[in-house]
Amino acid sequence: MLVEFSVENYRSISQRQTLKMVAAGSKTMVDSNSFAAAGMGKLRLLKSAALYGANASGKTNILRGLSIVKNIVIKSASQSQVDDKLDVEPFRLNSSLRIKPSNFEIIFIQDEVRYQYYLSLDKERIYEESLLAYPKGIAQCWYTRIYDAESNSYKWKYGAKLKGQKKLIEEFVRPNSLFLSHATQNNHEQLTPVYNWFREKLHAIDINHNWRNISLGYTANMCYNQDEMLNLVLDFMKVADIDIHSLRITKKPWEEALALNTRNKQDFFMEFAQIEDVSQGIYNEHEIYSVVTQRQMEDSEELVDFSMRNESQGTQRLFSIIGFCLDALITQKVVVIDELSRSLHPALSKLIVQTFNGKANYKGGQLIFSTHDSTLLDKDILRRDQVWFTEKNENRATDLYSLVEFKPTKDKSLQQGYLNGRYGAIPFTGKFQF
Repeated sequence: MLVEFSVENYRSISQRQTLKMVAAGSKTMVDSNSFAAAGMGKLRLLKSAALYGANASGKTNILRGLSIVKNIVIKSASQSQVDDKLDVEPFRLNSSLRIKPSNFEIIFIQDEVRYQYYLSLDKERIYEESLLAYPKGIAQCWYTRIYDAESNSYKWKYGAKLKGQKKLIEEFVRPNSLFLSHATQNNHEQLTPVYNWFREKLHAIDINHNWRNISLGYTANMCYNQDEMLNLVLDFMKVADIDIHSLRITKKPWEEALALNTRNKQDFFMEFAQIEDVSQGIYNEHEIYSVVTQRQMEDSEELVDFSMRNESQGTQRLFSIIGFCLDALITQKVVVIDELSRSLHPALSKLIVQTFNGKANYKGGQLIFSTHDSTLLDKDILRRDQVWFTEKNENRATDLYSLVEFKPTKDKSLQQGYLNGRYGAIPFTGKFQF
């Protein structure tokens, strides 16, 4: 479960910006839209959060920051070499910040223990890495690693509560890799659950790749291996009023699928979704999944096959993300989606958000998304603390702020207030002369 995420000096973000998933004190929809979480005392966590803002205001960069931290954690030890660059970029519109590291901090709960993980890095190296744990609510500093430029070495500090072979693991750590990642490779008992939260519990859909090739395969993979998931996906699509009788998922070796390809490459990848194993953060290069929808003839019971490439963009989009969403609900995960409403009717976006905010989400799955769909700005769908805005400030850097900072009256429409510019985070367009 995600408690909060902070990012500083990253892409369009100059100063520290924090997305909080802790529910404010309001009693509005407290039972439906938030949940009690072990390790948080009397505080409750939100089931969803929406980011609004003009194009190029920084919404994606907030979400991208989560994805970056996940990828570095799960890949830095096993899938990177000593000379590999780290995938970060500082705020480039300030001469001082452009030569400083990017900073990330993420607070989350795993196995009823709250953790606070901090990273400071640039493309060349990790400057600082630290982990605090709060078993029974009491802070314990497990380790800190800080780069000392004068000696060109790291200063290490370990807390008394962190057991295991720390010094041995330290020898494997490179300037561009994480102690946390190497500790898991060496089966460190205390740190493996922390690593597993990033690997298994955080589904930051990779916004650096084409969503169709990545997340379509994730849903297909789950449906192929779990009949329960196949039925849930089909049921959801039927509830969403998608005219589908059934789904058929098949798997072929990569080489065989390529040999059968008689179409251009774009059509091929629209039909066959190469699977990204999100839990491991690697591509499965050996298998291709084909997704076929089936519809019933109007004058008989015969079922007719349709390749997913023949479906509408909206149907493909819905299928691509619904596996992530249902998985989050079932196994208490965090799913992060950029542009949730892309190619979806507003009613479908509403259905997804209300599913997370409803009674079906009793395990505490969380959905964090960006959108331009203002119809979701409804007091019956989202609490004020679930609505966030991004806006460029006078320094052309991203500011992130919550609707909680405003006090709209109960009789005023949140949607209309947003579109009228009351909360900022909208483009102020001029007249285009042609």
